[in-house]
Amino acid sequence: MRLKLALTILLLVTCFESFGQVNYQVRDSVQDCVNVRTESNSSSAIVGCLSANTHVTVIGSVPFWREITFSGKSGLDSKEVYRSHRTANCTSS
Repeated sequence: MRLKLALTILLLVTCFESFGQVNYQVRDSVQDCVNVRTESNSSSAIVGCLSANTHVTVIGSVPFWREITFSGKSGLDSKEVYRSHRTANCTSS
């Protein structure tokens, strides 16, 4: 019984960790590009600019912002410009 519980917890932790890094895509409604910033405010330095349908990996989140990685860079941007493409497969057998 304890082994089954331990395996279930391990599965949940693994799924939670993989859920923590989710693939997202910039919405196709973006006209020009979306500025990715060094901090979670619109006056911080710009790290890069992402066009519509660009794929990114979300590695964290703060109110109204997502921390992302893209093309070997990382930064923060508004949560509103992305749509999710979840890839984590967390099913038990």
